[in-house]
Amino acid sequence: MVIAKYIFKKITDLNPGHKPPNWQTWCKDVDSILRLDKRDSNELREVIDWIYNDSFWRTNILCPAKLRQKYDQLNAKRLAQKQSKGGLFDDPPH
Repeated sequence: MVIAKYIFKKITDLNPGHKPPNWQTWCKDVDSILRLDKRDSNELREVIDWIYNDSFWRTNILCPAKLRQKYDQLNAKRLAQKQSKGGLFDDPPH
């Protein structure tokens, strides 16, 4: 329930009038992400934070079911962005 509420808070920070979810469905989907897909809860929170700081994804991931469906794609983009900001893909000095 904690992560489901965290996602909803991120959504309502951007759109205060967003319709409240079916909490039972949201909690089931979050449980599936963690238990069935074996995702780390800390990584999941980082992905959620990344989503709602990204101008494209924050309007496209509006429920845990969509997050679960796109998780690998989202996490890969998050990691690539993190690496590029860290200079791992920059050319070495000459």
